[in-house]
Parts: sequence; structure tokens; C-alpha cells
Amino acid sequence: METLRSITTEITVNASTEKVWAALFTRFGEIHLFNPNLEGSNFTKGTSGDVGCERQCYLDSKTYISEKILSAETLKTFSVDVVGGNMPMVKTLRVQIRLKTGQGKSNTGFDTCQLHHQALFYGCTHEVAI
Repeated sequence: METLRSITTEITVNASTEKVWAALFTRFGEIHLFNPNLEGSNFTKGTSGDVGCERQCYLDSKTYISEKILSAETLKTFSVDVVGGNMPMVKTLRVQIRLKTGQGKSNTGFDTCQLHHQALFYGCTHEVAI
């Protein structure tokens, strides 16, 4: 029986839900611009911001993953599966992103957005530590 492990994070972003959605979903292949843990990323299949589109994310010069958008509800939620690559330790990974418009403005006057991120790892061969 495969072991399921998960990592869940929740943060408040000082930007509107529309801007966060545009960065994470609409610009799906450009995630390296917003994720400092990646050396690069690019679209490999489909149209930007469409269910079914795919990207490759380069963790370093040798390690990459291929991801595909499985489902989406505009400005609310989307799911991504890892569909290929050579990242060690994980057989299957699904990520669920949920957005919720924040309550009012931040202390700096920005609109806010609550971002909930859950990663589910199946068949993980090592403990996941953060």
C-alpha cells in the first residue's frame, strides 16, 4: 500500500485575487518568475491558462518535473498533477490551489488574497521535511 503524505500551506498575499490567479494560473508556464526555487519553466503543450496545458519546471540543471492542469474553477481553485520528469522520491504528486478574496485591504493599502496550497505525495520513499 502506498503512503500518502501531504504538505499544506496558507498565506495572505498583498494582491487582488485576480492578480494572484493571473500569476499562478494564466501564466502557468512562467512560474519560475514567481517561485525562487526554480531555475526556469516553460509551456510544453496547450494554451496558457487552459485546463490540459502542460509545463516543465527546472529545479536545477539536471532535475525537472512536467506538470498538467487537471481542473479549474476561475478565480477560485485549480489542480495540477506531475505527469513526468526525473524528480527523486515521488511517484505521484497532485497540487490543489485555492484562492479566496481577503477581508479588506492590508495595512499597506493593497487588496489581499488568501492562498491555500496543498501538495499530496503518493508513493513517497522518504519523509518529507520542511
